[in-house]
Amino acid sequence: MFGMSRTTVRLPDELLLQSQAQAQAHAMRTGRTFTQLLADALRYEIQRAPEMRRVCEPLPTYGVVGCRPGETSGPWVSWPS
Repeated sequence: MFGMSRTTVRLPDELLLQSQAQAQAHAMRTGRTFTQLLADALRYEIQRAPEMRRVCEPLPTYGVVGCRPGETSGPWVSWPS
């Protein structure tokens, strides 16, 4: 086939055994092959990835300033002024 390459995808046994029949049935219902279903799922996941990124908010602190026990330096250290 032109424009395609083969690859190996390693899936956990329990996932493959549990979902392969369901995925193949879904592919057939939607007029696709199992390979096309996997390709479409990968395209979908890549396309939605930027939208799903979470912004990490700083964690609140409650009256504690400085390091955790055993830590003496690093970018996370804030000494009182």
